[in-house]
Amino acid sequence: MSDSLIRYAPGWPGIPPRWTSSAKTGIGTALNQHSKVWFTLSHGILNEVYFPRVDQACTRDLGLIVTNGRDFFSEEKRHCSFENRPLEPGIPVYQLTNSCNGGRYRIHKEVLTDSYRNVVLQKIRFEPLQGPLLDYHLYALLAPHLANWGSGNTGWIGDYKGFPMFFAERDGVTLALASSVPWKKMSVGFVGTSDGWQDLSEHFQMEGNTPAPKMATLRSRVRLILPLRMANSSSPWASVPGHRRPGSTHVRPCSRTTTKFASITSLSGATGRTSC
Repeated sequence: MSDSLIRYAPGWPGIPPRWTSSAKTGIGTALNQHSKVWFTLSHGILNEVYFPRVDQACTRDLGLIVTNGRDFFSEEKRHCSFENRPLEPGIPVYQLTNSCNGGRYRIHKEVLTDSYRNVVLQKIRFEPLQGPLLDYHLYALLAPHLANWGSGNTGWIGDYKGFPMFFAERDGVTLALASSVPWKKMSVGFVGTSDGWQDLSEHFQMEGNTPAPKMATLRSRVRLILPLRMANSSSPWASVPGHRRPGSTHVRPCSRTTTKFASITSLSGATGRTSC
């Protein structure tokens, strides 16, 4: 795509990068050697995803923000109590339950890696505890830190085989985030200035710091944010960061429930950089 068709996010370069909490509650990987992806958990959300080695982080974190579009803003990692338990002893699959401190919602997650692809999966169910489901807006917020760097990342909006996706790249390592639940909007921005967190905390919905073009690119510290459709009839899976090669992205159906999506994190490329 030519530069004339690219809409750049404002607010370069954003605030200085930081890593996430060291108070980990889980670490996981596949029980074979096909997948070269590892992940950590804390505060009820996915933290660092490592690829292609266990010392090479590619994300800071991926969490959810919940609003009502008017006067309610809640970030699950800051405003929930957390439960974390393994699916079975010795099985690297985690079941997370995040309960809103105000008693308004609960989020259920299963987090695991794909055994044969460089992918992290999340299966997520949103449960309203006060009011109907359609009173809530659910957003996914991703902070790429590719090749062990929180700065110098490039993020953009695109699609693969007709599926809208988020992409990020640095030093030959690429990450992709997709969902089987259709995105209502997509935004890429600089952390602390034009990212979606700033938009949602001020307006309780996406006002459009970076309207959803075919592609939006930026450099330095970036965040990707997307709202998910909420409907009682939905039965989706969603995907998170990147894939090893373009043909590896896939969507799987799951049983009908209040609202479900899953996340697929797949990454491609390799780098020898280990410094921050």
